[in-house]
Amino acid sequence: MVKKNFAQDNNLKVPNYELNTANSYAVKVLRLDTLELFENIEFIKVDIEGMELEFFKGAMQTISENSFPPIFYER
Repeated sequence: MVKKNFAQDNNLKVPNYELNTANSYAVKVLRLDTLELFENIEFIKVDIEGMELEFFKGAMQTISENSFPPIFYER
């Protein structure tokens, strides 16, 4: 589980979280490469809020096996 402090976040939209303290939540983190996805992925959209590097580390195989599809994420 990854803990992230959302004290400054007034727009919290996390469907799967557990409250640990007054201002932090534990969120289950999965590697994209561990999921059984469809073949021929043409586009990836993620909402990862500061976990961009961790996302790419956990998605390298999926990205390369699908000819490097466009990836949309917010910064």
